Amino acid sequence: MKDLWVVVTRPADQAESLCSALEERGGHVIRWPAIAIEPIELSRETIHYIKQLKSYDHVIFISVNAASYGISALRRYDQELKGLNVYAVGKSTARALMQAGIDKIKVPKIASSKGLLAMPEFDVDVLKGKKCLIFRGIGGNEKLAEGLSAREAEVDYAEVYRRQVADSDPEVLVTHWENAQLDLIIVTSIAGLDNLFVILGEKNRQHLLSTPLLTVSERVADYAKQKGFHRQILIAESAGDRDIIATMQSWHRMREKE
Repeated sequence: MKDLWVVVTRPADQAESLCSALEERGGHVIRWPAIAIEPIELSRETIHYIKQLKSYDHVIFISVNAASYGISALRRYDQELKGLNVYAVGKSTARALMQAGIDKIKVPKIASSKGLLAMPEFDVDVLKGKKCLIFRGIGGNEKLAEGLSAREAEVDYAEVYRRQVADSDPEVLVTHWENAQLDLIIVTSIAGLDNLFVILGEKNRQHLLSTPLLTVSERVADYAKQKGFHRQILIAESAGDRDIIATMQSWHRMREKE
């Protein structure tokens, strides 16, 4: 990946491990957050669900942020996950939970709501009547809850953080485009993709749409196509640094052969 110019749009406090790994491999990293993550004052409903933690059959964390802010909220109210069925939608989320001292975590083979629903524990024949608590940010994706509810599970949300549009300077990317120093943008969520359009504005829309994109799910890739991306859209197996880098390396080797 030598001399590849890459934009990393992860929140600033979650981007450094990926940025450093890319730089170690000879890449040029443009640190440009599209999302800012903020803690929130927990709602009465969320506090109630947290205090009733032991009543849930399945506790699900849908992101790294859900894990870090969720664990903090649980500790605030003296709640422990020990003895519960704990799930992380992806490997990065599982690592965040393990770093917090949670050792027994179940992770689907495919890092997505669909992958989680394919696990035996969520089979329609065994899920009916079970209680599920999902840790997430305000206004997250509804597909997982819809899938669980369709199987007659009881689903509650513990919303523990908020996503905001980051205060990144659009001129930074414009300058890199003008200097032909922008090869790929990494964006790992629909919210991050939407924020790219908001921050860059209409005047830079064509620059954005003509730039190759790397994301981590078919859902985000499909959304990018709907938004008008017409260059390559790469899909890593997960949001983990290793899978993102492997996808980039494969793409870069193909480019060098052309």
